[in-house]
Amino acid sequence: MAKILNISKIFIFVVLYHYSDSYNILVVTPLPVISHSILGNAFVKLLLNARHKITHITGIPYNISHPNLRRLEVDYYLESLPNVDNSQAYGRIIRELFISSLRQNNVNMLLRDTKQRFDVVIAEWMFNDLYAGLSALYDCPLLWFSATESHWMMLRLLEDTINVQDANNKDIPPFITSYIIQDMYLYNLEKEAYENIFGPLMDLRGKSLLRFEESKYFGGHILVYLNLLPDEAKKWPRKFKPIAGYHVDREVEALPKDLKSIMGNAKHGVIYFSMGSNLNSQYVLDRYNEILMEVFSNLRQVVLWKHDIKFSQLPSNVHILRWAPQQSILAHPNCILFMTQGGALSSIEALHFGVAVLGIPIIADQFTNILRAVDQGYAKQVDLSYSTEEDIKETIEEMIRNPRFRNKAKELSRKYHNQSSPDTELVRFVKKVIRAGVTKYHTAAETISSRRLFINIGLWGMVLLISLRFVIKNSIFRKSKDLNA
Repeated sequence: MAKILNISKIFIFVVLYHYSDSYNILVVTPLPVISHSILGNAFVKLLLNARHKITHITGIPYNISHPNLRRLEVDYYLESLPNVDNSQAYGRIIRELFISSLRQNNVNMLLRDTKQRFDVVIAEWMFNDLYAGLSALYDCPLLWFSATESHWMMLRLLEDTINVQDANNKDIPPFITSYIIQDMYLYNLEKEAYENIFGPLMDLRGKSLLRFEESKYFGGHILVYLNLLPDEAKKWPRKFKPIAGYHVDREVEALPKDLKSIMGNAKHGVIYFSMGSNLNSQYVLDRYNEILMEVFSNLRQVVLWKHDIKFSQLPSNVHILRWAPQQSILAHPNCILFMTQGGALSSIEALHFGVAVLGIPIIADQFTNILRAVDQGYAKQVDLSYSTEEDIKETIEEMIRNPRFRNKAKELSRKYHNQSSPDTELVRFVKKVIRAGVTKYHTAAETISSRRLFINIGLWGMVLLISLRFVIKNSIFRKSKDLNA
């Protein structure tokens, strides 16, 4: 009898332990962008598999059914679509999208429920800090998630990164200048929206609203979809976690019969060409279609081209695919080259499967993704220009003829797979953030605000001194000229 009681106690302990590690998590990935949705959905699946209860605010519907999942889909109604060629217009677009996601009925009902509690808020960051208010609202840690490259505007959310910059992004302004840019426009827009949205919600709870500057440091952790190999000598902040590859299927699906036959019979290998899911390849490649087809028709390799249009005639070695099982294609041993725009998912999949890359970046982080691959030695970059035909032809021939690109891709792939599983690392990092709890960053926020104030005063002071020097020097020169006259 005593033995049975002991076994029962052990069983109860195991059950209690099993469920004590289950948390209530709010995940917010509202952007209606396919690649971002893929990462957000994969994130949610991993957390569900780890027994957590998930409330997911998403911008794209998906087919995941789970008893621990509550999904809130959001739509967007923008009054206008500004020209995104300037930062202010782009900032306004993102601001409208994020504000819209919080004001929709289903999300508003969630936010107004004063009994609702979360252990952590995981919010997508995209050049906007508005979701910091969610962490303050639920008095829980905040974990920022970014599907793109690390950026100075994101890194500034960590209290220990006052002087950190991303060395890979050569287009970012000096960090001091960035403070001025932000303060002049984006900060004021976000602050106004933050107060208008979260002020009434905090009133419902009988609490005062934190200053926007304080709320941004309420969590102070960042998770970025970025792969760093062990030998990359980079110093990142301690609360910054680069992680990538968790969206890649652990068991690659079999190729459809037609593609399996085509790739299996490709004696000289297969070149896979895709410009990703976010760009309309018909629009992007409009005036290059015939040029590219001419290049492909003279190759011995089979070309699988994911494209949105139909050609009247096709060379025997070229196959147009409206949809392509990308991971299954890259996993095939006959895939020797991946022509890609260099999106985050495609870049990681190429590394995962050890395939050399010919990058044709078009927008955003695609340039830094390709630049990193080029620096690591398994990729080359070609830009769309008047010399595209010659450039692509020569680059393809070089990358096929010279095995160093494929060999380097395989070498880096082995290093990538020797690291800890990204699935495990992601779930572990989320638990770490939750267990650390809410660190009151009021002091840190005030410190950074003070630093920002002194930096801005110092910078504007320098500008003023230089201007005065110029005015005085010019005045003296004019007086001297008048006297000589």
